[in-house]
Parts: sequence; structure tokens; C-alpha cells
Amino acid sequence: GGGIYFTGSTLTISGSTINSNQTGIGNSGTGGGIYFNGTTLNMTKTNVRGNKSTNNGGGINIASGTATIVNSIIAGNVIANNDYKYGGGIANSGTLNLYFSTITDNYVIRTGGGLYANGTENIYNSIIYGNNTGNGTPEILGSVNVLYLTEAGGGVAFVTPAPATNGTPTTNGSYLLQSGSNCIDSGDATNKPAGDDDIVGNTRPTDIGGKGDGVDDYDKGAYEYQP
Repeated sequence: GGGIYFTGSTLTISGSTINSNQTGIGNSGTGGGIYFNGTTLNMTKTNVRGNKSTNNGGGINIASGTATIVNSIIAGNVIANNDYKYGGGIANSGTLNLYFSTITDNYVIRTGGGLYANGTENIYNSIIYGNNTGNGTPEILGSVNVLYLTEAGGGVAFVTPAPATNGTPTTNGSYLLQSGSNCIDSGDATNKPAGDDDIVGNTRPTDIGGKGDGVDDYDKGAYEYQP
């Protein structure tokens, strides 16, 4: 737990930044940003970026319990280890509910650049895209229960992608959507944020002419596009 190590009951994180932390020598470090081995994690409007570990979970390691992550960005995190370690962005062995969030530009040498799905994963209206591995394996290791997930597809169109590389995490990316993004108006109201807003408080949904039908035209990911 380079930034946070938690083994209690309930942890709530909101409107926060957990950036540029590091854990581990050899194989010992897990959860570069957060190591969670508790009962309930509630995380909203939070950036987990540029963290580094030598074991599972470059950004977050959910060892047990239920983690619900909404309107958040997990980006530019790294697992710097040549052994079979998983989940450059998130490693999950509990229950992960990922809503309206973005996992991108994370890196792991072996497999599961974005997500290691080793528990129960429910992913709605989120983006898992542009995560990298040293051997070209899929961004998600394992199977997930998915609705409106973008994985390894084209047309996401972030403003400024900033991929992490082997041993080099980064916090430089801007994950606002450009006007041509296929994530605009392609989500729905499933598990929408309680405040009907995005990571910086913009109203959801904001309908864009020509993109949708004006009904439940939510955008995927942590940001709602602003024309």
C-alpha cells in the first residue's frame, strides 16, 4: 500500500488524489496507490495515477471485500516486475463495482495491463482502454460481467493520452473526451452517480446533438463531454 494500506471495515475516499506513490522491493510490494483488505471501499471522484508496485495492483489491489468505484480515474500506474504479476491498473480478488470510471495507460510486464479480474467484477458505463503489457496480452485478465465497456477498441479519443512504460509511471494524461469520441452519448443510466455529475461536477447526462436520441445519453468514463 504505497499510498493507503487498509485492513479495517469501511473506507470512504471522495474528491481525492492518490498519485506518485511506490511500494515494494522485489516481490513484496502490492497496491502501489491503495492496498485494500477490508470489508467495504467506497471511492468517488478520485484520481489514482502514477503509482508503482512490484506485485499485483499497480494502482489498486483489492484483496477482499467489496469496492465500489464511481467517477474515478486509474491511469499511468505500473507494475515493475518481470515475474507473473497482474493488474497494472487494478487487481481484484474481491468484488469490484466499477461505474462511470476510466482505467487507461497503465502498464504491466506480463498480463492484465488494465484489470486483473480474479473475483467478481461488475463494470458499467466505464472505459478500460489503452493499457499496455510487455507481451501484448489483453488489457483484462479474467472474465467480467460487463455492460457498456470499451476495451481495446478504437475511437475513445482522449485529449492527451500518456501511457506508462516499464518502470516509468506517469500522471501527465488528460482523459477528457474529444468531440469525436465513441464514448459520448453511448452509455445509459445504469448505476448512475448519486449526484448526476462527473468527476469534476459536470452534469450527467449532457446530450450532444447528432450523437444520441436525447434520452439517457450518458457518456462512458469519468468525464461527461462538454461541448
